[in-house]
Amino acid sequence: MLTVASKSPPLNAQYVAERLAQGLAHHQSGNLPEAEVCYREILRLEREHPDALHLLGVVAQQNGDLATAERLIRSAIARNPQVADYHNNLGNTYQLLGDVARAVSSYRQAIAIDSTHVDALHSLANSLADRGSYAEAETYFLALLRLAPNHADVHYNFGNAKLKQGDAKAAIECYREAISLKPGCAAYHFNLAHALQRLDRLAEAAAEYQKVVHIAPDDFEATYNLGIVLHELKEFAQAANAFRRALSLKPDLAEAMSNLAAALQGLDDYDGAAELLRRAITLNPDFAEAHGNWGGHLWRQGDLAGAKKSCLRATELNPNLPGAHGNLGHVLFDEGDYRGALDCYDHALALKPDVAESGVPSWQRGDLLNAFDIGRNGGSDFATAEYRRALASKSNCVELLYYVGLLHLLHGDFPAGWHNYEYRWQTKMLRNARRDFSQPQWLGQPIDGARILLHGEQGLGDVLQFIRYVPMVAARGAKVILEVPSELRRLVENSKMPAVQIVTRGATLPDFEWQSPLMSLPLVFRTDLTCVPATIPYLQADPQRTHDFAQQIASHSSNTGLRVGLVWSGSPRHTRDRQRSIPLAQLRSLTEIPGAIFYSLQKGPAAKELLDMPIDMNLVDLSGYLNDFADTAAALANLDLLITVDTAVAHLAGALGKPVWILLTRNPDWRWLLDRDDSPWYPTVRLFRQNVAGDWPSMVNRVHGELRGFVGASNATSQNFTAFHSRHN
Repeated sequence: MLTVASKSPPLNAQYVAERLAQGLAHHQSGNLPEAEVCYREILRLEREHPDALHLLGVVAQQNGDLATAERLIRSAIARNPQVADYHNNLGNTYQLLGDVARAVSSYRQAIAIDSTHVDALHSLANSLADRGSYAEAETYFLALLRLAPNHADVHYNFGNAKLKQGDAKAAIECYREAISLKPGCAAYHFNLAHALQRLDRLAEAAAEYQKVVHIAPDDFEATYNLGIVLHELKEFAQAANAFRRALSLKPDLAEAMSNLAAALQGLDDYDGAAELLRRAITLNPDFAEAHGNWGGHLWRQGDLAGAKKSCLRATELNPNLPGAHGNLGHVLFDEGDYRGALDCYDHALALKPDVAESGVPSWQRGDLLNAFDIGRNGGSDFATAEYRRALASKSNCVELLYYVGLLHLLHGDFPAGWHNYEYRWQTKMLRNARRDFSQPQWLGQPIDGARILLHGEQGLGDVLQFIRYVPMVAARGAKVILEVPSELRRLVENSKMPAVQIVTRGATLPDFEWQSPLMSLPLVFRTDLTCVPATIPYLQADPQRTHDFAQQIASHSSNTGLRVGLVWSGSPRHTRDRQRSIPLAQLRSLTEIPGAIFYSLQKGPAAKELLDMPIDMNLVDLSGYLNDFADTAAALANLDLLITVDTAVAHLAGALGKPVWILLTRNPDWRWLLDRDDSPWYPTVRLFRQNVAGDWPSMVNRVHGELRGFVGASNATSQNFTAFHSRHN
């Protein structure tokens, strides 16, 4: 505040007063050089003129000459110590010098002279908050608001103090009041957005950051933070646009490149993301976040060794980077180091910021491992409660908890696993597959007489495995509408499930009151290892098509040996298909076992591998007769054994009750569990596991020996085979 203290008129009083008024006018208009000329001329005439000393000190302060400002204002106070403005501006000078203690002292002296001095009260409240004296600061803010209730900056700075104190909710109220008094202030909207972001109220935060960008299009921080919030909201296209705008403002900022890469990954533009991450690391080789994101990219590409190296480099550069620990956990998961993966997930969760309003204790390092171990030892209720606590206290942990759920399922702790599996819809892999129905998801409520839609999800094998729950829902008295992919429609119809209306996905749905994804039903029915619904067969082949295939098979060969089906590759769209599929050439030795005839049930691009095999290979191609899974079921009905990698056909054979040998990677899908050669889901399944990741030849040798031994010891009849199979479960 620029004011003049009253004083007895000096010599040349009229001229001095005129020059002082001229100086003030220049000063208030921002013309500091002319103001300085006026003040110096007054001091030439009257060296101890306190107002001129004070105002010249203010000019020095505004020009950044703080030492001169302090000297001049102190001189003014020495000549007239009872002017509150002098003490207030001296306090401002000390504040700029970083001397908060002397600033507070000066503000207190100003208030002692004038208890209604708004600027001094405001500055004192801000200074007290800056040094952490929040209770006293609040006293002055409240006193100030009684004096000046419509002072927007006071509400704003009171909000800043509340935010520093950790009370984001109160800060939001202050910022909103400031905005109502002075709309269009970018700083107000920015800090409101920041406070909303603290409370994980991300949609509101994004709206406020967008207002800042509208008011100040070149505000880098608002644009950058907008991208971060939109990314957290999974609005990847909008986030990418925000980060592109941020890069236009700061083209060589590695952090913005890394964040844009993360947004592009959310849009499945992995090539674009890879180029940005390379540029970011080139610009800043010690940028931990870029190394962590690069590790995540390499993991998705299947380069586990490269991904591990990048993630470890990220954690070396910044041990407190949750994303890098999470990505390292994914790598260790795929390597089969499940304990190491859990440790990484636990570390990542402990580093995730708490949501201020969660009302629960913070997640501590070791909580996840403890909950996991307790769950495996029979305390699943405790483990599930731990995960619920984590979800309540963390803003972005669902992706990690989903993978922890997979580990629980893999280890046979189904109760905790099913709970975490529900987070799948919030993961990058499945978020776009979620069905947004207005009807509520069924979680076990009374449903007698109600119509419920049960809908398949993910792969065909998932539908085939979990369709077993459909009769259990119908047994609750529900009128079931079962939606299935077109490839499964005829198969399900042939199985004649009672009280079930079947519709093809994509067709118009009938009315229903409830809905559930098929893979959520184990949670509803509380399935654990002791009560897996494994009565087989629960699917049936069509008798007429079975007869047709019998004739087809008979026409190809008169061989009366063991009839063995082969499937060596899954869908190339599967994220881990390169790991789970086997080149047909590696299975060729099986087809050379005397006493067996082999039939290919392979579909898709991998079926072309038959063209590279010898023309006299003992492998009859049935793929041309397989139009859907009803046809495949009819073909399987004529075979004695199926040998397959982990594909939908494996589930089909198990659901039909056909003997099936499944060849698994070292790190199998969760449903096949660990360290066992049987499956609780399918009584006729036998599992063969890699002993070393990627080592198919050793496994094929084991299968070869088992199959040769069986063929040689039996007459290759289905009855004998089934007896042999049961001895291995």
